[in-house]
Amino acid sequence: MTISFRIANVEDVDSIIELVNASYRPTNPHASWTNESKIVRGNRLNQQQATDLIQNSNNSLLLGFKHKQLVCCVLIEKTTDSAKIGLLTVAITHQQQGIGKQTLSAAEDYIAKNLGLNKINMNVLLVRAELIDFYCRHGYKKTGIVKPYPANLGVGEQLIQNLAFEILEKYL
Repeated sequence: MTISFRIANVEDVDSIIELVNASYRPTNPHASWTNESKIVRGNRLNQQQATDLIQNSNNSLLLGFKHKQLVCCVLIEKTTDSAKIGLLTVAITHQQQGIGKQTLSAAEDYIAKNLGLNKINMNVLLVRAELIDFYCRHGYKKTGIVKPYPANLGVGEQLIQNLAFEILEKYL
């Protein structure tokens, strides 16, 4: 399945919010293996956050389309010596079709070709062992660095105590 990618613009905000919130926090927590509904409550992304992400000059939000339908996205944030990948999302109806791998690969290619960086890092919820395993199968390594969940960023209310992120990294 071929996915075509492009950079998001502010006209895409509503579609991005719908994709991300439906995938990260669906009303049916059994809808997909990737959702956080049992871990975090509330929307993952709102209008202002999505607009800010798109307008930040250090960010590139890649959108993936299948037959003109938005089916995936990934946020790339340029830092001083590396890039950070986040918000990797695949629509629930399009999961288990290799789109997550394609999206990750597109982000890595974008980082190498457009940012000239060879180090990537990401935050993955420590309790999401299946996601950590997915990224490790694609060359990411655990750094041993753990950071607390950002309760004050408006990305949802944690439902379990001491929620934390594990930092993963990969060299291209």
